[in-house]
Amino acid sequence: MTSKDSNNWYQSPCDLSKLCRCPDLTKSKLKPLEGVGMKCRKKDLSSTIKKLAELVSDPVTSVNTFRICQHLDDFVNLNNNQAFYLKDLDDIMCILEFLALQARHVAEYQKYLDEMLDLCGMPPLLKKSSDGLFCVEILEHYFTLFAYLLVILPTVPEILMVHRAIHRLLDRKKVGHIAAVKLDHCHRAVEGSILPVTITALLEIATDEIHPRMLETTLLVASISHKCCYRMMEAGVFEHILIHLDRNHATRPKHKPAPEIPENELGADCQSELVLLISNIIWTLLESIMLPETLSKDINILVKPPSQSAMWSLRHAFKREVRCAGRNRSSVTLRNDLAAIMLAILATLPDWKFVQSGLAEDLVILAVATEFGTENTWASGVRFGNSNEDFRFKKILILIMCYLSKIGASVEIMKQRRLMASILSLINPDAKEMNKSLNEMQFWDLHKYALYALAVLLPLIPEKFIKYRGTNRILMILEWSMLKRCDSQLILNCMKTLNAIIMSEKEIIRKDFQDQGAVGTVLKVIHFVLSVNVINSEHQRILTHAMMILEALIKNNKRYQMMYGEQGIKMVLRLLHRCFYDKTELHFEPDSRLAITVGMFVWECIVWCSPNLRMFVERGAVYLMLDIIDATVFPVRVVFLGALCDMCDEGGYETQFCTWRGHNKELGLMSLLAKIWREEEIKIRAKRTEDGCIDDLELPLMGINQWFATFHRKCPKTTSPALEDMMGSCRPKIYAIRKILERDTERYEIAQNHYRIFLQEIPIEDQGEVWVEVHRDIHRIGLLPIRTDGEMIFLMLQRQQRQALSIKESQDAILKVAKEAELRKEKATYKEIIDSKLAPTLDALHQIDFISRTTDPRFMYRSKNRQRAEVERALHFPVDADPQSCHRTFLGKTNVTAIMNHQHTIQSEALANAEPDKYKLMPVSPSISGCTTPSIVAEASDGLSCRACFMSGLPCFHHERQPH
Repeated sequence: MTSKDSNNWYQSPCDLSKLCRCPDLTKSKLKPLEGVGMKCRKKDLSSTIKKLAELVSDPVTSVNTFRICQHLDDFVNLNNNQAFYLKDLDDIMCILEFLALQARHVAEYQKYLDEMLDLCGMPPLLKKSSDGLFCVEILEHYFTLFAYLLVILPTVPEILMVHRAIHRLLDRKKVGHIAAVKLDHCHRAVEGSILPVTITALLEIATDEIHPRMLETTLLVASISHKCCYRMMEAGVFEHILIHLDRNHATRPKHKPAPEIPENELGADCQSELVLLISNIIWTLLESIMLPETLSKDINILVKPPSQSAMWSLRHAFKREVRCAGRNRSSVTLRNDLAAIMLAILATLPDWKFVQSGLAEDLVILAVATEFGTENTWASGVRFGNSNEDFRFKKILILIMCYLSKIGASVEIMKQRRLMASILSLINPDAKEMNKSLNEMQFWDLHKYALYALAVLLPLIPEKFIKYRGTNRILMILEWSMLKRCDSQLILNCMKTLNAIIMSEKEIIRKDFQDQGAVGTVLKVIHFVLSVNVINSEHQRILTHAMMILEALIKNNKRYQMMYGEQGIKMVLRLLHRCFYDKTELHFEPDSRLAITVGMFVWECIVWCSPNLRMFVERGAVYLMLDIIDATVFPVRVVFLGALCDMCDEGGYETQFCTWRGHNKELGLMSLLAKIWREEEIKIRAKRTEDGCIDDLELPLMGINQWFATFHRKCPKTTSPALEDMMGSCRPKIYAIRKILERDTERYEIAQNHYRIFLQEIPIEDQGEVWVEVHRDIHRIGLLPIRTDGEMIFLMLQRQQRQALSIKESQDAILKVAKEAELRKEKATYKEIIDSKLAPTLDALHQIDFISRTTDPRFMYRSKNRQRAEVERALHFPVDADPQSCHRTFLGKTNVTAIMNHQHTIQSEALANAEPDKYKLMPVSPSISGCTTPSIVAEASDGLSCRACFMSGLPCFHHERQPH
């Protein structure tokens, strides 16, 4: 049947007689009545479906099996194995539900049910394209019906047909009918239907015959979208799929773990396809919760952890694949896959029962197997080599240990199994501990994982780290990396681990590193890095970690500050010169994090120790720090200004402060501080006028962010935006430096006046809240303070406002003085001009020039020669010049006499040998030429010149010469 015929639902008996059950009068003796023709009642698919839906919906007619079967036959014949139309889906769903419920009682309905289930796998068709805008809601009911059919259908073949229909609708590999609903609409419909939840619930009761197909459908639905995954996890999908990893779970008591598999039954117990399918489902589900936006939420509320029985099944499957890995290649892949799944679960869902189920101990046993073996354990027959799969399994186990350590009960297992000794042997092994199964490349690759694991595990078991000489091992590998390997990446990894260990706030660890000479080793690392020719970003990161380590080891320890004071000062000065000050050796962009760590080391370890500070200042460090403050970014300025503030408070260094000069060698310390103050106010968007004066008397120092945190929204009661703004601000430190210097004003001014070299007066732009929050918070919560407290708050607010008004008046006075000074300077300039009598002088100069032009022959000849040279250059164009770009331009002072409405003949040396008529020009009037000046018109002839050229003694060239 052609497409044209298939769309013609109205057919006559002669066309398709089987569609009509009217008697054939041509073969009968009966005659039709008068007025009644031979035309039979017409039938179409939509009306048949509608009539059939009415029959099965009515309780009275639904028992009429014969009539329903007749309409079902009509439906099958009219449909002709084509897809359903979207507009008929509501009636189709009603018929399908009826057949599914009645097929077990009425045998005649079974074949119609099978045919309709087979047609359900074909995507529904749209009558018109606009139907696609509203099809999702209908399709949601359609997929909900599939979920209902999976529950009520009595036989396995019918259930498998429903699964096949779901797969054909959701997993289309080829482009189908042009009018079929889009795949995206089907996916959205599944998200809104109950199909994901129903499939999850059916996994619990699925038989062994249908369970693999259920898992395939589960994987298909989970891969549609994250929303389907969330709904399935909320329904407990992990519980139902993990429990089936043990094929004997139905006979095993739920309160007992699965028994160990005998060695001779390992091969027969392997279920590679089932484990692979379940692992794919788990990965699909985990991917939906491992997104950055999902990890920030409390996903444990959404996903319920599986029961201990399910975890026992996971443990059973994992141990089975570990033991089968030596016999079966597929088990090696499944072993690594299950280990990676447990790593992902520990990273995202740490509430799972790893310790209670025994999985934690199994993982720790495998993690130390390559170093200490597996004797007297369930894995006694397991051996690991240096293959890529075994090496990958080892790295996964090390990472699992890092996340498993977050579970408190697992730490004791790690101590018993000597996990710390295993990690240290991977970092710096002894001769007895060397794992000879690893090649060199694998060893150094595993070395990075071991360093990371050490940084995570050490705060939990510090006593084991000291017991197995972990400090010596790390310092030895660090010194060896500088002397032998010279690998900056290895040094960086060691420094990162050392930094994490010392920053763990374990005093016993910090004391051990101090006693083992870690400070000297770190100083060697810094000098080693500074000795390289080119410092790159990797070297800067090494220096950053090194400075943090030194600060943690030396601060608050007077003995170490005095012991390493001179070495630390030399190191800091060298580092500042090399990385931030010496432009000739600066081959990189300085890292602000390195500058911050250097500033913190200076602040904590040098400034707070008076002998070290004196030595530091005497070597010119103040100038280096001020240069860095002048040229660096805001966070670095905060740290260095804090250090300078304490240096000022120590006293005696006013000379260094007042003698510093900026990059222009003119502006001093106060101008630098004022510039930083203005830049910060611009950064926080404080309210200021165009002249920089205070614009808000109530909140003069508040920025826009602090205003939003204070007034725009309700901030927590435990925070204060004013105090937070002060902690990360340069302005309080600048104010403190200014006040401390004012305390010693006499000494500062004496030094400033003595060293006033290249120093200008302070520019005009450089001259010149907490209680508000308290008042605001009291009013917000409706608290009425007592009279004394209220008066105190009111007086403080008044004092703050008066202070702001006083500052604004001072700023206005400074601006007024500056404007008056500028006005006086301008008036003095004008007075000097008047007193110098420049106007008569200029008149005299013009008179001298006129006399020279009219009386001095040398002046006249010089002018005429210059004019002749200009004319001569204008007459000769280059041979290859573009005619459109050839033009003549003369000086504006060229003396030319205009001749109007006359014809003259001219003679020149250039035209002496030329034909007379060749250069004849017609008169040009001003209106034709478009010029406002008179036109010079000349006719070339022998022996005559124009009057202007004759009077000037020049040849006449007032014609336009055509370019060659």
